[in-house]
Amino acid sequence: MNSSTAESRKQRETQVRTLTQQKQRLEDKIDKMYMDKLDGEITSEDYTRLSNKLRSDLTDLKFIMEGLAGENRDCFDSGERLLELAQKAASLYSTQIPAEKQRLLNSVYSNSTWAGETLTANFNKPFDIIAVSNQAYQKKRPLSMRKMTFLINGVPYRI
Repeated sequence: MNSSTAESRKQRETQVRTLTQQKQRLEDKIDKMYMDKLDGEITSEDYTRLSNKLRSDLTDLKFIMEGLAGENRDCFDSGERLLELAQKAASLYSTQIPAEKQRLLNSVYSNSTWAGETLTANFNKPFDIIAVSNQAYQKKRPLSMRKMTFLINGVPYRI
């Protein structure tokens, strides 16, 4: 995850925490005002006027919080669509014309080389992050499934 995404997520989490605290304070004020009304400390008219204002503020906070949750869902939806595309990449690639395959390879790789049976692949961003994740997965794969070694940014990968 790049730093701007991490910062954005952290900022959104901070906003949600702050809004949740504000929401709780408003709910507590409404509850206290109701008890004050029952105890005769404020009139019914004052209670109605003040509670309507606080409930309006509470509704505004809830809309803001739902908007932040929607942004988070959008990020997950985008990530899910990206993973689906990645899973279909091989079949999509195989159906393309050679010029389109070359364009796709140029956007993913940079200065890849063969040395004997080893491919050294240098990925463009953000594909380099995917390659690093793949390396962790490859280490967990059974040895019987490992067939070829790739060097990605100088790091060996087996598939």
